[in-house]
Amino acid sequence: ENIDQKHKKNGNHDSQKYTTVEIVDTTPKVFKRMLRYVYTDKTKITPDTVMELLYLGKKYQLEGLSLQCIQYLEKHLSPHVVCVVIEDAIKFDEEHLIQLCTS
Repeated sequence: ENIDQKHKKNGNHDSQKYTTVEIVDTTPKVFKRMLRYVYTDKTKITPDTVMELLYLGKKYQLEGLSLQCIQYLEKHLSPHVVCVVIEDAIKFDEEHLIQLCTS
């Protein structure tokens, strides 16, 4: 028995009315990676997704995802990205990252 059949059986004939939630503060690619983390505790972190994933980890209180992002940044921190990383580290109140960027 699927959802529509259950709704009709219970007298709800408006089973085609679904709520759409629009996520506007990230890209579909990064949101899918966050969802993969939610379901598997694993995701692919790359230079172009790490800061967005860290933001989503903080926003949705996914401490493990945030930790994986911080570990990725620690491993891959370079002079080319330190300004971007420190800006977000300050925004996310990540003292350890701030110290790493300034040392």
